[in-house]
Amino acid sequence: MRKLLIIILAVVSCSTMLFTSCDNDKDTDRSDNAGIVNVTLNAASLYDELNLKSDVEFYIRNYDAFIIDTLLIYDANGSLVRKLGVKTGSDMMKNIQVDSLPDGKYTFVVWQTFVRNDDVCWAVYGEDKLSTVYIEPEYSGLHAVSAIGYTATAVTVGNGASNVTMSPKAMGAIVDVMIDNLNSDSRYGAVQLVRYDKHNQYYGGFYLDPSRGEDQRWLMTEELDLRCTVQYGNSRGIYFTLCHGDSLNIHLMGIVDAQTADFILYHGNKANQTLDLGENVVYYTNLDRVSWQPPFYGSFQDYIKWSHDRNTGKLVSEPLLNWGCSLSDVKEYYEAKQWRRPGNGKLDFWAKEYDCWHYWYFVAPALTEQYLFETEEGENLRYALTYCYDLDGAPVEVAKSSLEGQGYTYKDKYLRQQDNREYERYLSADGKTEALVAVHYDDGDEGDYWIIIYQPATSDTSDL
Repeated sequence: MRKLLIIILAVVSCSTMLFTSCDNDKDTDRSDNAGIVNVTLNAASLYDELNLKSDVEFYIRNYDAFIIDTLLIYDANGSLVRKLGVKTGSDMMKNIQVDSLPDGKYTFVVWQTFVRNDDVCWAVYGEDKLSTVYIEPEYSGLHAVSAIGYTATAVTVGNGASNVTMSPKAMGAIVDVMIDNLNSDSRYGAVQLVRYDKHNQYYGGFYLDPSRGEDQRWLMTEELDLRCTVQYGNSRGIYFTLCHGDSLNIHLMGIVDAQTADFILYHGNKANQTLDLGENVVYYTNLDRVSWQPPFYGSFQDYIKWSHDRNTGKLVSEPLLNWGCSLSDVKEYYEAKQWRRPGNGKLDFWAKEYDCWHYWYFVAPALTEQYLFETEEGENLRYALTYCYDLDGAPVEVAKSSLEGQGYTYKDKYLRQQDNREYERYLSADGKTEALVAVHYDDGDEGDYWIIIYQPATSDTSDL
């Protein structure tokens, strides 16, 4: 089928050509322009939506590349009566004139993609009938400019010319994967961003019949719909995917060799990862920081701000410091985090040092946020803690610089009576919260870690 599609595309000229004609009789009583439909194709709409227009224009200028729009015309019975195509270069507005259509109601369908070096990434099947025609990718891991667009409209042909404008919309999304420190120290030959579905159902293609609802539009397969690979020696890969939806189960894999792969970052399907049709998102991680700084996932504009904060050493851990609040408030705060994994999942009594009821969760593989409440029902938040168990990747200086970046100022060295340990004490800008920082060396199962203890500011002057 791919060879056939390439042959079809090769005969498309820069002007419109008729591929298929199923009606040759003309009605001599009709006006000269009867049965004519002038179709204006706005090829730029797809690339504007995905923020890819400059990339597409670059390839058109510098490589054997072009945009192809295919127009399929179906009659009232859903049978294909015409197939036309237009090949587009730098001019992304093209016109197709459809001649000699008999009076009646029609469905005009346009699908659009990009071709480089005769490499066609999409295949069409069942196009003789509107009810059966569908499109699927030829392979996974498509480059962003290979995005596919689609639109359809109803057209009534009568005694006079009709004018129709068609602007294909994206049937997927762009994922820009950026990886820092994929080098000889990382042990991986490549990293791969993938989505796993617990029902093993993925977006494998879509039907072109506009009467289908969203629940009937998509072809579901067992082949992964998100597989974005960045090879050793590179730091970026930009991909188009049919994958979309809410609460996506996205993971970063480290490829050691053909038989071995690691989960670098695993997050359950309750993580707040969403991807909408037409969206362009960034996934970024630094392999040297994955233990304490989970990846970014979101828009490029938000990534710029995030990267500035994180590159200055700001911790991803920012506990809820609403003193006196309840466990339900903490859970709501937890659920809003983009990246998180469950900890104990319920309140446990923590007699040691705190005499409180304890709830915690992961915000990175070696970084936790922990909360201590006065009552068994999870009422009256008294302390919030941040633990980090990777002293090599994130020394305690990271904690201190993070506090300073949040407006805390160093106050003094402080002997905490509850555990008889020395801490460095910081005070928040509003004076309502103290943050106590220390490294704890432990020969037991817990291992070495640093900790930030957040608590309401006191007048205690137990400085050293």
